[in-house]
This record gives sequence, C-alpha cells and structure tokens, in this order.
Amino acid sequence: MGKLINMLELDPDSSSWPSWAEANRFFQKEYLTQALKTANGNQCLAAHLLGIHRNTLSRLCESLGIEAKALRNKKKQVHLSPGRRAGDEVPYRVNRLVAAAERVSHAKP
Repeated sequence: MGKLINMLELDPDSSSWPSWAEANRFFQKEYLTQALKTANGNQCLAAHLLGIHRNTLSRLCESLGIEAKALRNKKKQVHLSPGRRAGDEVPYRVNRLVAAAERVSHAKP
C-alpha cells in the first residue's frame, strides 16, 4: 500500500507533512481497497457499498493502481447477473451480501 500517515506524530513546524494531494490519494486508495476486500474483489458490489457507479469505481481503481482481481478470494466468488445497469433493482443476493458486509464492518473486535 503506502506509508501510514499518523497526524499525531507529525511536527507542525516541519516539512514532513504530506501534501493535500498525497493525503487525499492515500485515503482514496485505502478506502477503495477496503471496500473491494469487503466485496471480495467484486467491483459491482463494492460500488454498491460505496454508493457510486461501477464505472466510476473502475476508473478510480485504474488511476490509483488498484487491481480488484488481486483482492479476490478464489473460494468465495460473488457473481451478479450480466446486463445489470445503474438504477436497476439490486438482486436479493446482493442485498444479503451488503447486509453481511455491514455486520462484519460493525462487529466489535
């Protein structure tokens, strides 16, 4: 990934502060990677979790150098029906996967 930016350890008088662009890029990359991991590399499901269109997610991943296929777990493949478009009703199994992902993300360690 990249280096973890801990704002508490940065000296306010030093030049070690990352630029806004660097911090924003780091956040976007981490945020999208976590969504894709939750969705098991499935871009359609990750886009649904994030509330964005799949094409937007794909373009963001390409610009940030994220490979969704590399985040897939071969044992748990999730497939959406082909031909699904933005605005279509989400299939029942996607709703179940979203609910499961939300339970996992809200679980206490």
